[in-house]
Amino acid sequence: SQESWQSLSDVFSHRNNFGLLRYHQSVAKAPHIPYIGIFLRDLISVREQFTGSLVEDPSPPKTFSTLVHFYRCSQIAPIVKKMLCGRFRSFH
Repeated sequence: SQESWQSLSDVFSHRNNFGLLRYHQSVAKAPHIPYIGIFLRDLISVREQFTGSLVEDPSPPKTFSTLVHFYRCSQIAPIVKKMLCGRFRSFH
């Protein structure tokens, strides 16, 4: 129906960085299948913040840039944790 369509359109709206969708995913009880699009968007954003490009040199020189970037890892970890939070109970 039109009401259902409007409700889904509101949930999947990009307003406020998908705020309503993020809210629904955060309060959903496990098990659930998350919409990974927003998580991928967040991961790409973190990577862009620290690299400046999606394309990296396939054979970078052994310099500081090839070391583990712990701050970037600390930004990625909560995103991955949120993405995995809905999988800890069986679907039965």
